[in-house]
Amino acid sequence: MGRKHANPLVTDTELSIETTLEYLALMQVAIPNPEEVRDYLCHYPDIIELVKFACEETRSRFSSSTQLSLELYCDPEIDDEYLTIYVRQKEYDKNIMDEIEKIRSIYCDELADKTGYFLLTTDFQFPK
Repeated sequence: MGRKHANPLVTDTELSIETTLEYLALMQVAIPNPEEVRDYLCHYPDIIELVKFACEETRSRFSSSTQLSLELYCDPEIDDEYLTIYVRQKEYDKNIMDEIEKIRSIYCDELADKTGYFLLTTDFQFPK
């Protein structure tokens, strides 16, 4: 019996990204355009663990009926892009922004030292 070897063309970063995306899917984080998210994380791998942490923390603080969606936001005015974790609810809690701010405050100092960026917010849309 031959031993199976890992694909030598797959880098540690790519493996980390795939593992993270699979984990987020298990946590019921929607990723409507996984290729865009994957490409962004390939360019900015230093935020992979923080994105994962922010999703975990957000999922733990909101009910299972709250949708989390990880998406690439592209600002057309200044040619900027970054990941966004959207928190979406059918009926919005009046304290949703306070809760989001509490979560952000946990990791914001670490994020400042990274080359990539992501935002945890809501767009007040209904879950898709």
